[in-house]
Amino acid sequence: APKHHWWWKISFVFEHVRALKSFNGWVLLLEEDHMLAPDALHLLGKMKELRKANNHLNIDFLNIGQQRVKVRNIPQAIAEGPMDVVTATSWISSKHNMGFALSREVWNEIKACSKEFCTYDDYNWDWTLQFIGSKCRGRSWQVLSASAPRVFHFGMCGVHFHGSAVSCDPQVATKEYREFLKGKLSSLFPSSLRLVELRRKGNAAKRN
Repeated sequence: APKHHWWWKISFVFEHVRALKSFNGWVLLLEEDHMLAPDALHLLGKMKELRKANNHLNIDFLNIGQQRVKVRNIPQAIAEGPMDVVTATSWISSKHNMGFALSREVWNEIKACSKEFCTYDDYNWDWTLQFIGSKCRGRSWQVLSASAPRVFHFGMCGVHFHGSAVSCDPQVATKEYREFLKGKLSSLFPSSLRLVELRRKGNAAKRN
């Protein structure tokens, strides 16, 4: 199942890569069909600082990507929105599953729920992760999420794709993202971030 491959991947990074044996920082999960904005790692660093300054929020994950809502264009709310706003909210599997980072501390919490993760009757790693958050550890995962994404998905074809062949073309998506970033050049690499708290339960997402 896809979720078991995901488990092997995260486990390999934290448990078996010798160079990371003593690494206690954050790991950003990316796939081969993801495109990063120039300031992606800069933003991630600023989000880590913001998380540290707001320990009371109990943030587990950092998220700098969003799945495209519309196939042929960037959602208007994102295209016209600010680039320096991050939201603190409950982690939603179908919303925060792309371009997100976790620490070894959080991995250890996930690992403590290995039985529940592997036996939960769903092949999706993200839905299973959401499940063990509330059922195994006792509280839903919390995330600090960038309102304007810095990780983009240009490989739109797949199991859950419901568009045309044209909208599935990675070149079309890549061109769209480059145009979006071109119009936001002056807003990239923000010197500080604005935090918005939005508390919600982690079970309101629609399954793929």
